[in-house]
Amino acid sequence: MALLESWLEDRVSRVVVAGEHSPDEPLADSVFQGTVLGAPLWNLFYEDARHSVTRKGFLESVFADDFNCWKAFPVKHTEVNDSQKKALDELKEVQKELHWWGEANRVLFDQSKESLHLLHRRFYWGDDFKLLGVVFDTQLLMHRAAREIATEAGWRLQTLLRVRRFFTTPELFRMYKAQVLSYVESGTPALYHAAPSVLDRIDRVQRRFLRELACSETDALKNYRLAPLDSRRDMAMLAVLHKVNLGTAPAPLQELFPPKAAVEDRFDRERLRGWRPLHARQLHTECGFQSTDVLQGSLFGLAHCYNRLPPEVVAAKTVKEFQRRLQWALRKCSESGMHDWNLLYSSAWKRMSPRHFDSFFR
Repeated sequence: MALLESWLEDRVSRVVVAGEHSPDEPLADSVFQGTVLGAPLWNLFYEDARHSVTRKGFLESVFADDFNCWKAFPVKHTEVNDSQKKALDELKEVQKELHWWGEANRVLFDQSKESLHLLHRRFYWGDDFKLLGVVFDTQLLMHRAAREIATEAGWRLQTLLRVRRFFTTPELFRMYKAQVLSYVESGTPALYHAAPSVLDRIDRVQRRFLRELACSETDALKNYRLAPLDSRRDMAMLAVLHKVNLGTAPAPLQELFPPKAAVEDRFDRERLRGWRPLHARQLHTECGFQSTDVLQGSLFGLAHCYNRLPPEVVAAKTVKEFQRRLQWALRKCSESGMHDWNLLYSSAWKRMSPRHFDSFFR
């Protein structure tokens, strides 16, 4: 307690740049941003803000001082306008509750950063919004996000290609991974569910890089460990599911994919050609094979592929080892001559017998 009292004593702040300093400013009942105790004290102070929204049935998502909350609303197709109005009324009401909490705790919210949105393919409402650097539209089509990422990645690639004559091919691949690929993949979790036609805008950046270096996708994977972007997205999101299985994923994600109590019935599976037992770490998913293309292309659809992986792959104790095995199988698939090997984990596996699929991992 004495430590906290001392830490929160009135202090004087001063900004010093190149030997010049600003006038002294009093700092009372607060701490400098970036200090050791700044983050935990802020989290403690901000913690009860969630009660203002949970009382209204909303779920909160807090990152530092960014506060987001959401709720699922029923849509009556015969009363679309009424459904939208009721949802917006609830959103405004919960926003007012949060503002009241702020007034009571001397917290001011920046109105220019506040917004309300209804997310739906048909009955959407509101402008685009940005979360952790990625732009979302209210239909979740992700056109603008893909365009912005592809544009920035394209400029980065152009800059890299201008100096290509000074570097060897392996060095260019390393710089591409550090300066372009790292940026492109920062939005993978947000963009993964988007349609292939939307993601192709981003994929063209890497295809141009390989074309400029006269390197095929198979050679890039074999010699430089650079898989096609669609394959890398699949492997990255499979790694997310593996973190769920390892119990190291965030709690909300763990709740979306609870483990199954039992694997599928042995008798039904044995009647299929090439049957093999399923691994014992099956993830539950309500997304069936006959669901919409959006769900099939999302993390929920990918859970079916995870459930079909060989037991020795799912038994990997680290995410790094798990991804290494996935990339090894992808490389073997590319060398097999299959024309759509880059889609091994998204759609190609569905056409294979379990034993054929397993053969790539051995």
